[in-house]
This record gives sequence, C-alpha cells and structure tokens, in this order.
Amino acid sequence: MAASTAILAGLLLEELGEGLLYFQAEQDLIN
Repeated sequence: MAASTAILAGLLLEELGEGLLYFQAEQDLIN
C-alpha cells in the first residue's frame, strides 16, 4: 500500500513539475 502511494505521489509531482516548466515557458514568451 505504501509503495503504491509513493508511486502515485511521484507521478503527481512529475505532473506538477511539467506544469510549472510549461507555465515558466509561457511567461518567458509573454515577457
């Protein structure tokens, strides 16, 4: 159970990381 939770948390963090990178790229384009 703990292992699958850790995997899910890792996937969520990865998604958040990609979202942040995308957001930063958009900000760079705007400015």
